[in-house]
Amino acid sequence: MTEKRLDANEVAFLSQQLEYLAKDRAVEIEYLGLQAMNFIDVNASAQPGMATFAYYELDMSGDEAQWLTSNGDDISLVDVSSVKQVVSVYRAAEGFAFNSDELQEEAVASMGLIPRRREAARRAVMRKADNVAAFGDAEKGLKGLANHSNVNILGAAAPATGSDKAWAGGDKIPMEILADLFSLANKVEEQTKGNHKANVLLLPLVQLHYIEQTPLDSGGTNSDSILTAFKKNRPGIDVQVWHKLELADAAGTGPRALAYERDRMNMEFLITDPLKEDPIYQAGPRRFEVALTMKFGGVVLYKPLAVAYMDDI
Repeated sequence: MTEKRLDANEVAFLSQQLEYLAKDRAVEIEYLGLQAMNFIDVNASAQPGMATFAYYELDMSGDEAQWLTSNGDDISLVDVSSVKQVVSVYRAAEGFAFNSDELQEEAVASMGLIPRRREAARRAVMRKADNVAAFGDAEKGLKGLANHSNVNILGAAAPATGSDKAWAGGDKIPMEILADLFSLANKVEEQTKGNHKANVLLLPLVQLHYIEQTPLDSGGTNSDSILTAFKKNRPGIDVQVWHKLELADAAGTGPRALAYERDRMNMEFLITDPLKEDPIYQAGPRRFEVALTMKFGGVVLYKPLAVAYMDDI
């Protein structure tokens, strides 16, 4: 049997019907939040046709001017060296399909599977981008915010009594956990000699709940929680939860805390072509497919010392 292909007007009408159906919403299964792109700025200068993104890591030599002698011929010179870094970008895609009967049924019922299939495809693409922003992609050579190889890793301090460093259920008293928080927050400022200061602290859910609910002094002389005490001393740091840090430590089996200075001059997530829907493709006489795609390339960390990790928490 000869396949009948739709003409341009028919495809346009089909697109209108599909768009109409997409506006319908129903109660849906909840998914874990796609959070990574809430914690990092997106590069806005990249272009859809780019296959790679290049940037330069700069290193300056020459620290402080010297006194000039009367001869005036011993002026010290500064220099700037640069190393070009290239990041590849890739297109991720997910699609959904439907047939003519399903489309007609949807148009009559105005509440069916096609809008949900479209939403499922959209979520799948966004979930891929979220995972890459968090952990990169080893196969593609992409880096993520939570496990970047150029970031220094602190180990939580050992407790004065016992050996378990874990915040929740370990051997540490609240003051020792507070000291860990200060140590991590201070690390960015210390390793950049004061040029950068952490303004974001991300924690796994269990650890955040523990420091929210645990008094600093169980004896009752200080009713502040560990987190409240930290915030009083570091009011400029935004403390948030990030569930992806639950298994983000160096071994990939335990929790990690993350402190950094959020600034697009320090880091960006590369999206060269935002999420979009391709035109409807007629895959058979009565079958149609639609692809949703997005092109991105992981996290570019211009200043690794503006970030610090802490494991063993």
